[in-house]
Amino acid sequence: MLAALKPAALPFSAGPMIIKAASALMAGELLLAIWVAGMLFALGRVLWHMHEMQLLLREACDLDIAALVPVKSPPPSWNRD
Repeated sequence: MLAALKPAALPFSAGPMIIKAASALMAGELLLAIWVAGMLFALGRVLWHMHEMQLLLREACDLDIAALVPVKSPPPSWNRD
């Protein structure tokens, strides 16, 4: 019976497997992670500023100025202090 099991165990007894540790990232993987983090940060800032702009435009008053685009002004209660 042992003779029948020995050939099946050969692929698993080739020796210890070398596993790359998580702290031993290659330089390319580290640079990719830094780039992705920077892109996510930049995207977050863009989305935040778009949200702020929508809030400002929602409260803005239309000005009676002849122009090709609508001209708006912040409401009188708006204070930039």
